[in-house]
Amino acid sequence: MAKAIAHAALLIAILLLPHSLAIQEYYTASDLTLEVTTEADFKVVPKSDSYTIRWIKANLTFAPEDNNQQKVLSIENVPDAFKSGNVFLFQWDEPVQKNLEFRSTATVKTFNNFAPVTRKISFPLQDIPDDIMEYAEPSPTIDSDDKEIIAQATQLAEGEDDLFIVLAKLAIWTKQNIRYDLQTLTAEVSQKASWVYHNRYGVCDELTNLFIAMARSLGVPARFVSGISYTNEPGIEGFAPHGWAEAYFPDIGWVPFDVTFGEMGFLDPSHVKLKAALDPEESSVAYRWFGSDVGLETGDLDIGVEVKGVGERTGPAIVFTLIPAKQEVGFGSYNLLRLQIENTANAYRAFDIALSVPDELTIVTDERQPVILRPGETKEAYWIVKVADSLAHGYRYAFPVTAYTDTNATADAAFTANSETAAYERFEMQAVIDQVKEEEAKSYSTEVTLSCTPSRKSLYLYEIGNLSIDCTIRNAGNTPLEGVSVCLGLQCGRINLGIGQRKEASFTVDEEDAKLGKRDIAITAKNGDVAKAVDITVEFLDNPKVEITKIRKPQEIPFDSAYALGFTVEKASYSIPKDVLVELYLGRQREAWTIDELSADKPFEIIIPPKAATAEEVPYEIIVTYHDANTREYQAREEFSVRVTNLDFIAKATIFLNGIGDWIVGLFG
Repeated sequence: MAKAIAHAALLIAILLLPHSLAIQEYYTASDLTLEVTTEADFKVVPKSDSYTIRWIKANLTFAPEDNNQQKVLSIENVPDAFKSGNVFLFQWDEPVQKNLEFRSTATVKTFNNFAPVTRKISFPLQDIPDDIMEYAEPSPTIDSDDKEIIAQATQLAEGEDDLFIVLAKLAIWTKQNIRYDLQTLTAEVSQKASWVYHNRYGVCDELTNLFIAMARSLGVPARFVSGISYTNEPGIEGFAPHGWAEAYFPDIGWVPFDVTFGEMGFLDPSHVKLKAALDPEESSVAYRWFGSDVGLETGDLDIGVEVKGVGERTGPAIVFTLIPAKQEVGFGSYNLLRLQIENTANAYRAFDIALSVPDELTIVTDERQPVILRPGETKEAYWIVKVADSLAHGYRYAFPVTAYTDTNATADAAFTANSETAAYERFEMQAVIDQVKEEEAKSYSTEVTLSCTPSRKSLYLYEIGNLSIDCTIRNAGNTPLEGVSVCLGLQCGRINLGIGQRKEASFTVDEEDAKLGKRDIAITAKNGDVAKAVDITVEFLDNPKVEITKIRKPQEIPFDSAYALGFTVEKASYSIPKDVLVELYLGRQREAWTIDELSADKPFEIIIPPKAATAEEVPYEIIVTYHDANTREYQAREEFSVRVTNLDFIAKATIFLNGIGDWIVGLFG
């Protein structure tokens, strides 16, 4: 059985189905009160008319018991049954009826608890109790002596000395590499662990078999648990039979690992444990009878669940902070989402984290990432995403993103993209990840500070020779540092830093480091003991540029009609044109407009009055004069004409006089 939890998309509304709502409610509840009914029927089959039957016995091994995650409130058996250990014994003496049945109804309260693994248990295990050792040996379905299973488990556990981390790695590998598939024939028969390993698919029992086999191959006792759990997997929505594992931790006991659901060291409260066994082949019901010329025809064991109570919603014991590496990027750019994860619980935690993004973003790394945390530990997870190239220019897009776990721990963030901001490459985002990991690996890095200041925060590309970056690096620790390389790209200088010393470094930015838009320039300081980095944001501007477009005019116009002229002055550069003068000339007549800053395209419209033509083909010219922040002047021009029709003698005379008037204006204007 698999569990699929529905998460709402960020940009559209989704109507959640009842099962999706239920699984969220059950999964995050502090407790559930469940009525679990286990029942079966069977038929007495005479083989002759003179058959006899003295008694029939049915041993039901599916019976809930108290443990760290559940408490049995009541049990009612029909007919009455005798309990021996974890087995209910039903008996019918000299039954007359041929169709018989039994039922066991238990009210169980389950809890949203974590297994009490609060400290490191050393691996490999030593001195395993004799009564536990059988769970470290191969069994019919769990062939832990298979050579390939041993090799795989050994590879995963190599170098680890913490039992929980070893088992979490085995569980994560199994979930990631074995495809859960209800459509296979293996859904009816539990295949051996070695079969699952070779074929790489199976159902919950089989994923569990492989996990247990790998654990046993490493000398870790593990057993198979049968029970029920809630799922919204299509076709089996609701409570259904389920299988998971328990692994033995010295001084702690049996710790659950549900590989199918990705629950390691805990179970959500929809789980009810009914049986623990050496192997899943062990029968859940065993029938015996005493008589002559008679047999039994047995039916399936049915399990039903009714929810009687749901506790309050619990908050996650995980604190998430999601941070985009870049708050604004260009179309087609890559960006890095960095998730800081803090385990506030006094217990080990292992879980999957997934990222939800809008359609315009593509996650280019794994969407789901496993995390293993010791009590109180903090780690980070990373996703690299790519912005679509084909977004509409002239718009700024805001992208909300959410990191989440199936236990309802979430973190939200957002960043923006537009066509004018610089685009980052994937390798630049990977370099950020590598730098963070290197700083974490070199613990003395926390004792070193690196700060840098650019000589200018914004400049035109033609000014690139005027940009410098001045840095200060300080050793605040108690260890002298030698041979620290302080670098901007390939520009590097080596310095020695004594205890408490502070030194300066300066760099000039060349054309290779200057890319249009706001850019983060990385300065690094490294040696064998430290790795520090700081990003300096500088905005690189191109020369301002405007274009005169979308000229709207008639091809021809009657002499005695007014008409409209229109055009658009487009901002065609990343930088903003300043002190803009827009002039429209009809001969020597002039209309003018001024704009302080052309931050967006601006349309213009003017009505030409009737009988204003100065020629049969009226010439027009548009001139746009503008500047950059350094008062450099630039200019754009467009010319066009409009043909005048319906020219009788009076119209032509009027055009002639208009032309003389225009000449006079030019002569004295």
